[in-house]
Amino acid sequence: MHAHALTWEARAVWRSVRRAVTEPGAERDTAVQSLKAAGAALLAWALAGWWWDAPMALMAPWTALFLVQSTVYRSLLSALRQFAMVVVGTLLAAAAGVLTDNAMAAMALALPLTVLLGNYLRFGAQGLYAPTAALFVLAYGCYSGYDITHRFLETLLGAVIGIGVNALVFPPVHSRRVHHPRVRLPLQSAELLH
Repeated sequence: MHAHALTWEARAVWRSVRRAVTEPGAERDTAVQSLKAAGAALLAWALAGWWWDAPMALMAPWTALFLVQSTVYRSLLSALRQFAMVVVGTLLAAAAGVLTDNAMAAMALALPLTVLLGNYLRFGAQGLYAPTAALFVLAYGCYSGYDITHRFLETLLGAVIGIGVNALVFPPVHSRRVHHPRVRLPLQSAELLH
């Protein structure tokens, strides 16, 4: 039974790859968005890490990677939420670091607050960025005014690149004709039932 499940999964993956290459649809949209996200992260790394030589250059590609969303509007909304969470997480971690002068104590102080804040439903999936940003700050031990400013600038750079790539490079299209879903729905239902 296990070998049968693996064979079925391999065939399903092959069908998805073939559809992505041969016809427009969800598979192609997913492939394009994935390649755009990877490209945005590479561009952000090239600018922040290589050209700008930023102290914590990973913030730019990290931000860009996750801001290539299914729509440009979602990218903008996610960027606002993500930046707010990075700011809050960074500031809380920096304050905890300055207050305690000990990474472990600062984590014990900042992480419960940032995780709790990150679980607030209004922030959606971007809530995770508050505790993650706090961890980055405390793990690197860099929380001077210069470091914090750079972290914000790196995050903004990644946001601009992620949104720009999503809006300008093969912008997401979700107004497929009714014919396409009407034909694909029975086929996908049959595959699922099989």
